[in-house]
Amino acid sequence: MRVARWGARLLPPALALSLVFFWQTGAIDRQWAMLCGGTPIADYPAVLDLGTRSPNEVVSTRFELVNAGGQELVVDQLRTSCSCGSLQRVVGDRSEVFEELRLAPRERIPLVITTTVRADAAGTYQQSIVFRTNDQNQPEGRITVVFRTTSGSLRAYPSSVQFGSLIVGRQTRQNVEIVDRDGAGQTIATVVSADPTRVIARWIPTEPGGEAHTNGVVVGRVELVPNTAHPARLDTTITIEFTDPKIQSLSVPVMGRVTPLIEVVPESLALPLASGGAPVYSANCQVRGPDDQPLDLEIENVPPGLKVEFPGLPKSLVRAVRVTWMPAADQGPGTTRKIVRLRVTTSGKSHIVELPVTCERQ
Repeated sequence: MRVARWGARLLPPALALSLVFFWQTGAIDRQWAMLCGGTPIADYPAVLDLGTRSPNEVVSTRFELVNAGGQELVVDQLRTSCSCGSLQRVVGDRSEVFEELRLAPRERIPLVITTTVRADAAGTYQQSIVFRTNDQNQPEGRITVVFRTTSGSLRAYPSSVQFGSLIVGRQTRQNVEIVDRDGAGQTIATVVSADPTRVIARWIPTEPGGEAHTNGVVVGRVELVPNTAHPARLDTTITIEFTDPKIQSLSVPVMGRVTPLIEVVPESLALPLASGGAPVYSANCQVRGPDDQPLDLEIENVPPGLKVEFPGLPKSLVRAVRVTWMPAADQGPGTTRKIVRLRVTTSGKSHIVELPVTCERQ
């Protein structure tokens, strides 16, 4: 009997403390609204844990948004802390972007958050999606996506390769280092050149454990060997794929060109040139050789109707050539193609170069 009386005396203070707690946290208002159906209530997970993921992995996770109240719930004005994340509505077997959601009382709508794991090193990362609601107790909703990575991003150093101008027939090569920023020991599956006829790519692994690098650990190198057998552009792409399929492959652009031993720029001329006045029957080009060596120029052969001059200083590194067309007075309309041949001497060796000239008379 004494125990019952003692318990009865304690009950009112305990009940009062519970009421104060629920009133301060807003829980009593929400429970009352649910019972009476007075206001909309947005119910959703505040945190979504994606677990341990790989850098650049794309992860989708589903959940439900519930209107636990008695009036229509409106959700709009979505914002993300990272462009790599999005919130979409699930409709059947697909997901679709939305600008606004309206939920009737007790309605549930499936949603999906899709995010790309952006991480430069191992650790725990967060991304947030924020939206507006007409729930008076939480006018700004927020869902936090949490994930962890045990490996940071892999990088290529340099991220692109520029060979510049290469002389035909001269071999060269460059290396690209593949660096694991936190030394997690990633392995490479394949290295592929988009055009092996232009640039050959060869994988050179490092010793087990890798090599130290200012940005992490070198797991290997890609040796790039351009094909310099013929004049051509070298523009292509090297792709490095990793054993872990979740890790996005690396792409390394390769640029450059293989030039002739003696280069003529432009490679051909068309006469006459258009101008604001009368047609111009002269045009210039430049001749340059390898290794910045001075050039001697001589005329090997000039077709009838053309005149060739070498303005500027002799034995300079780059020589100018002026070609003038002198059409005959009785020449009718039509197009003819003529070839100027020049003898170029540099470093004691002579080379014959050809300059095509197109002559057109209206």
